[in-house]
Amino acid sequence: MGEEVKEESDEAETERSEINMAGQIIKRGERTWLVRVFLGRDAQTGKRQYHNQTVQGTKKGAEDKLVDLLKDRNPAPTDRKSVV
Repeated sequence: MGEEVKEESDEAETERSEINMAGQIIKRGERTWLVRVFLGRDAQTGKRQYHNQTVQGTKKGAEDKLVDLLKDRNPAPTDRKSVV
């Protein structure tokens, strides 16, 4: 039983580290956060491109927004068996 919990926490840690590499949360004020997601580099100029969004509220709210933006950026693969 203890091993199952450990495996789940390892998976959660991996998911968090992947999120940290693709986006960041920057404190901008007392209850204001900048959520930034890396989109890639411009093909012509080589400059980094980001999607920035301001979130009012708690850091947890900003973290939730970051996860939503990352899911929109990289949608989960669909189950090909159900596609006809």
